[in-house]
Amino acid sequence: MKALRSTFHVVIFGFILAFSIGTTSGQNGIFSPPPPQDSINEADTIIQRNSFLTLFEGKPGKAALYGLLIPGGGQIYNRKWWKVPLALGIDGGLTYVLIYNTTNYQSAQKDYVLALTNPGTGDVPRLKAKRDFYRKWREYSWVWLLAGHLLTVADAYVDRHLLGFDVSPDLSINEQKFPFHQSFTAGLSIKIPISGIHSGKQHQTAGIMR
Repeated sequence: MKALRSTFHVVIFGFILAFSIGTTSGQNGIFSPPPPQDSINEADTIIQRNSFLTLFEGKPGKAALYGLLIPGGGQIYNRKWWKVPLALGIDGGLTYVLIYNTTNYQSAQKDYVLALTNPGTGDVPRLKAKRDFYRKWREYSWVWLLAGHLLTVADAYVDRHLLGFDVSPDLSINEQKFPFHQSFTAGLSIKIPISGIHSGKQHQTAGIMR
């Protein structure tokens, strides 16, 4: 019984000691409330701008936007007149290919459906193969048209960037732009102590004569 009381006293003393050390040292004691949670960072709540829309900022972005909305619009905005027929030719030619394959697909689809509903009016396997052929090339035509149009947009975007570069043949530095420009000349000089070599030869000659 006495041992139980002594153990209880030791436990109570340990709790009191730990509590006093924690409060006096400025740290959280056993019975102290938990530390406050980190406040929400204001930068985390800022909605980032759409990076896709930033492509259409500035003059290169306008050229890309005009080229995206109007065939050859970017080349017209950049005043690259010789590129306008090329851009129109790419868009126009690929659009014609798309219309051609779409028309043939629709015609082959009608013939195939007619052969299925009216047996004996046509070769079903052959009409099905023809229909599948034009359907495949119609899908390819959409891909080609999209790729060709984006190529003209990229050309307008890059071309507008390159207009800001100086491509003149005279690339020399204008000294008027640098008022503190000074010319420096560097040279290399070698000094050989002739007198030391001459005196050394005299000593050698005197030693041989002795």
